[in-house]
Amino acid sequence: MKNGINLLIVLLVFLGSTFNLAQENEEATMAAWKEYMTPSEFHAEMAKYSGDYSTENTMWIGPGTEPLTEKGEAKLEMILGGRYLKTSHFGSFMGTPFEGVGIDAFDNITKEVTSVWYDNMGTGAMIMKGSWDKASGKVSLKGTTTDPMSKMSTNVREVITYSNGNKIVVEMFNMSNGAEYKSMEMVCIKK
Repeated sequence: MKNGINLLIVLLVFLGSTFNLAQENEEATMAAWKEYMTPSEFHAEMAKYSGDYSTENTMWIGPGTEPLTEKGEAKLEMILGGRYLKTSHFGSFMGTPFEGVGIDAFDNITKEVTSVWYDNMGTGAMIMKGSWDKASGKVSLKGTTTDPMSKMSTNVREVITYSNGNKIVVEMFNMSNGAEYKSMEMVCIKK
């Protein structure tokens, strides 16, 4: 009987400590998820740029080529509870209607910005990752896109400069024969 009582006491102590450990793990898990899902300072900064924009887009087809300039419109909005910045762009390129959609994300844990861009000038996605420099207001990204001529993945770089909540300048750099060149500049002015 004494052995049975001792076993019961050990079992109750074990179950009690397991319950406390499970409760501590649950609280730690909930705190980690809350940190991960709560919009951060970067998200609040991006929200300042929500709105409608007039755009001027300058494109260079290759290094040393004459620039092509087109006007357009863009709409920026925070989605999914202020966690992602969605950009919808409308314009034209060499007489062809142009439409593109981008989603920018900031991961609270890795402190990394991810940008995914889709448009009607292709069927793939341009995916870039990088960082935000709070002091300069710049997001610097690197990634890849598909080159339709070579049918291969090619490196791209993008710098986005945010100014005063009402102006955004996007600069894109592509590679040609192993050298980087500026392929696009889009100046967005809030209406």
